[in-house]
Amino acid sequence: MFDSDYLGVLLLLYLVGHLLYIVYYALGLFQINPFVRLKPLSEKEQRLITDNISIYGRLPEKYKKKCNDRIAWFKTRKKFVYYGGTEKQNELTLILNATAVLMTLGLRDYKMVRSLFRIIVYPTAYYSKIRKRHHLGEYHPKFKTLVFSADKIWEGFDLPNDNKNLAVHELAHALSFEMLKKNSWEARRFRVGLKKIKELFAKEAFRKKLIYSHSILGNTA
Repeated sequence: MFDSDYLGVLLLLYLVGHLLYIVYYALGLFQINPFVRLKPLSEKEQRLITDNISIYGRLPEKYKKKCNDRIAWFKTRKKFVYYGGTEKQNELTLILNATAVLMTLGLRDYKMVRSLFRIIVYPTAYYSKIRKRHHLGEYHPKFKTLVFSADKIWEGFDLPNDNKNLAVHELAHALSFEMLKKNSWEARRFRVGLKKIKELFAKEAFRKKLIYSHSILGNTA
């Protein structure tokens, strides 16, 4: 009798623990876990962002605080996975989170819950099992996942005037997907703006002007 009661208690504890784990995992999956505390950015972290993303250092104090709060949220809610002994993992995590936040700083709903949950980083170019070829970066909306090569991320921030930034490029895909899935007023306004940008890039005169301005930047860098 004692043994059966003991086993019953153990089974009950296991079931309760398993249920709590499922709830905890689900809260994390939907990025609403209230048990994860937000940690403010340190001065060292802020300096690192300034050194790599110059616009961050030029923000008025009001917007910098807003940016810092949002980066702290991203750091605790987005899952980062590193493969192949990728170096500077903490720095990469911070820079990618800061990039996402700066791209969405003008939005009220900045969390990208519908489009982004996991970020995978390889040291360099990797073989994509989904695309069946080597990649430097890609976005998978079905899995809410971004994939990057670390060396190309750093290259994008080392050369700020060449209009090539892998982090911005792939995050833009995730942000666009986010806005396509939402029916809010700011999402509709975003889609209108995106349509106007596409129409602008369809004009040959604008493309030539853009190429010319790029060549000028390259000559003066």
